[in-house]
Amino acid sequence: MEIMKIAILVDGGFFDAVNKNRVNGMLPTADHVKQEVENTMRLIRAKTLTDSENIKDVLFRVYFYDARPFSGKKTNPQGEEYDFTLSKSYVAKTDLLNELARTDKFCLRLGMLSFAGWQPKIDDNGILTGYRPSFKQKGVDIKVGMDMVWIATHKVVDKIAIIGGDSDFIDPIEFAKREGIQVYLNHMGLKVKDELIQSCDFELK
Repeated sequence: MEIMKIAILVDGGFFDAVNKNRVNGMLPTADHVKQEVENTMRLIRAKTLTDSENIKDVLFRVYFYDARPFSGKKTNPQGEEYDFTLSKSYVAKTDLLNELARTDKFCLRLGMLSFAGWQPKIDDNGILTGYRPSFKQKGVDIKVGMDMVWIATHKVVDKIAIIGGDSDFIDPIEFAKREGIQVYLNHMGLKVKDELIQSCDFELK
C-alpha cells in the first residue's frame, strides 16, 4: 500500500464568505472548518479510488489562513464610539481561531487586519441609516503562495488541496505541479474563474 500525504490549505476569508449563508449570516465555527476538511479528504479519496486501490491518502496537515479580528476602538462619522472587541463577529472569529490552534494537525497562518474607514449604509429609499466599518486584510494571500512553493520544493507532501477560490493562487499552483505535486481545488460550490479550475489537477465537487 502506497501512502500519499496531503496538505490542505484553507483560505479563511473565502470560507467565511461561503459559509455566512449557511449559518444565518454569522461567522462559521471551528467545527464547520473541520467538517469541510473531512469532506475534502473524502472527495480526494474518492478520486484516488478511480485510479488505484493500492494508494492510501492520509492527512499531513491543515494550514488555515486568516487574520485575527480588529480589536481597536473607532468613532464613526456620527460621533459614536465603537469597541470592536464587543462585537459578535470578534468573539466568533476569536473562538474559531483559538479552537483551530488547539486542534491536531492544524497550523494557523495569520496576516493582519487593518481598519480602512467607514462605509455609509443606505436603505432602499436612498436614506442614510448609519455606517459600517471597512477592513483590509494584509499578508494572507502571499502566505498561501509562499507555503505552496515551500511545500512543493521540499517535497513535504504528495498532494495539496486548496479550499478557496482566489485566482491569485494560479502561479503557485502551477509551480507545485511542476515540482510533481498533485493539486486539488475545493471551491465549495462557489463560482470561480475557469482559469483557476483549469490550473488544478482535480476539481472537487
